[in-house]
Amino acid sequence: MRIRRVRINSFGGVRDRDYRFGEGLTVMYGPNESGKTSTMEFIREVLAPSRKRDQYPKRAKTDSGILDIDDRGTDVRLELSSKDVVGERPACVQGMDESVFRTIFAMDPDTLDNADTITKGELKSRFLTVPGGERMAEVTDAMADSVKGIVGLRSNSDSELRGLQKELPELEKRISSMRSEADRYGELSSEIASLEESIARLRSSSKQDEEAKRIHDLYESNADNYRRLEKLREDRTSLGPFVTVTAEDIAKRDELERNVVSARAAAETVEAQREELRNRLDGVDRRKVAHRSGDIEALQGRVSTYREAKAALERTPVQKPQSPQSPGGRRMLLVAGIVIAIVGIAAGIIVTPYAFAATAVGACIAVAGLLRSRAPAPAPTADDGRARHESEVRSFESTLGEICSDLGVPMGDPESTLSRLVGYRQISSQLSAETEVLKARNARLTSENALAGFYTRFSGEDGYKASLTKTRSASTIDGQISAIEQSLRNAGLDPAVPVCPVAWEDKGITDEMNDLSSEMGRLKAERDAILRMDDLEKAMDRLAEKRSELSEVLARGAVAVLASAIAEEACSEAYGSVQPGVLTAANRYLGPMTGGRYSIEVDPRTNDISVRSDDDTLDLARLSSGTRAQVLLSLKLAIAREMGGGEVPVILDDVLLPFDSTRKEGAVRALSSVSSEMQVILFTCDAETRRLAQEQPGAAVLDMV
Repeated sequence: MRIRRVRINSFGGVRDRDYRFGEGLTVMYGPNESGKTSTMEFIREVLAPSRKRDQYPKRAKTDSGILDIDDRGTDVRLELSSKDVVGERPACVQGMDESVFRTIFAMDPDTLDNADTITKGELKSRFLTVPGGERMAEVTDAMADSVKGIVGLRSNSDSELRGLQKELPELEKRISSMRSEADRYGELSSEIASLEESIARLRSSSKQDEEAKRIHDLYESNADNYRRLEKLREDRTSLGPFVTVTAEDIAKRDELERNVVSARAAAETVEAQREELRNRLDGVDRRKVAHRSGDIEALQGRVSTYREAKAALERTPVQKPQSPQSPGGRRMLLVAGIVIAIVGIAAGIIVTPYAFAATAVGACIAVAGLLRSRAPAPAPTADDGRARHESEVRSFESTLGEICSDLGVPMGDPESTLSRLVGYRQISSQLSAETEVLKARNARLTSENALAGFYTRFSGEDGYKASLTKTRSASTIDGQISAIEQSLRNAGLDPAVPVCPVAWEDKGITDEMNDLSSEMGRLKAERDAILRMDDLEKAMDRLAEKRSELSEVLARGAVAVLASAIAEEACSEAYGSVQPGVLTAANRYLGPMTGGRYSIEVDPRTNDISVRSDDDTLDLARLSSGTRAQVLLSLKLAIAREMGGGEVPVILDDVLLPFDSTRKEGAVRALSSVSSEMQVILFTCDAETRRLAQEQPGAAVLDMV
């Protein structure tokens, strides 16, 4: 399998990238933040998706791109869309564990430095041991354990041989002692008889003292009970006189207390309800509302008439007023006509006959005035109905405004304002009803009086609590007194007599008798042991048995030592001349990196990877960071070659950063050589690595800027 082309539409911070790769070593060069890690992660995500949630860059629904692959002459296209990959992955990466892929085939500096992947577990067993060689360590360890168990590693080590060497002298010493003790039988018998006589004398003299000692010991063993009894009686007396609180008293008091709590809660609820009603008055004086209740009710009865009048006003158009002729105007017209007629007559007689024309005009005017004065009054018009409606509206709103002014309520929309006044009237009416309040207050007072009456027998609540405490203390003390008195009676003692009635002094007879009895028992055991000759025979048989075991242990020990030496020599010879194929390839890669100074070795007996130079052999933990990186890179490249069969590309992200210039040059040569066996893609931000790659024949350098 070879990666031919990478096209990224969107992945992390990378957008619209298109890269083509050749057959050999390809170096992707770019400074930090140029998208190297994101491009490498895109390839890893397509070939071996990660199940981790904290991968960099963070996954997004917009992730998309295409990976073009040459799978043994067949063109394969894998397309990433969000988190899904469309297309069939090549067989060489199908089912591969993503952690193995990321630590062997797609490495960064951190995964390169992780040695556990190849020094432990399945990868080590598969690639870094000679076939069957992983069991050699068990063989050599088993041989060493056998030698250690049989003969020991040192002269003082615990082993079968050491145990026998300790037990044999002890057995021989014991047999010798048993043979010499047979002569003491008569002497021991005489000592035992003397001790028996002494014990008998002491027992006779102590019988008279036994009863006194029994009574004395009995009182001594119960001294604490008498002291506790006296202290409890003092405590009981110190309580003094008090009224005993019975269980019925406690139940009654609890019931009364519950009644008080319930009554108070009920009263508080009623008060809260009334307070809520007062709050709903919005600060309006309840008494003023009650005083204007009738006016509010009357307005409520007029609201439909007000509503009809207002609607009628909205329907009736306003007409331009006409100027009707007033009676005074008609009279003036009549008078003017008469005056003009008289003046015309006078002027016609005195001045000229033509003046009689003015007389005619005046007569006409007088007649018109007379006719107009006799005309009927005009009929009522639409303006008269509008006036009535306006009067009703003004009257309603004036009354409403006067009530609002009296109550201190702001005047708004008349109907809304009236609705609020009606609500205030209802609240005022509810607040005027005192029955429920009085009932709740009376119930609270009754319950409190009942509780106070109960406390009277105890001189108040504090007296009740004190009596209850003393009652409980007295009950506890009385129970303890009764238990101790019964215990004393069971022991045969009188609770009223705390002092022992008999005197007794320990004369040490018992201790002396015990000492003599103990000594006599020891002498008897020694004498009986002399009589049991079968113990001597058993000891001699055991001695012979142990000597036989010693010979057998020496023989097995010699075989174990020889077998262990042969196994060690065979293992050293086998692993000195035979190495795993991966190890051979790793040394082939390590050679160009180190100028042939180092080689890698694996010892199956210790499961350790070590590096040999001309001067010394060191394990991984003791190597410098640069040499360690070279060794791990060589091993992982060799494992990748073996595991992937040269089909799986190796993708590296700045793994040469720990290398100095000399190591870096050797590493680039080694990677160029490896690329002839499998595709190698190296991402780097290092200009020196870019330059070294350009000097390698067949290597391709792509700038990502």
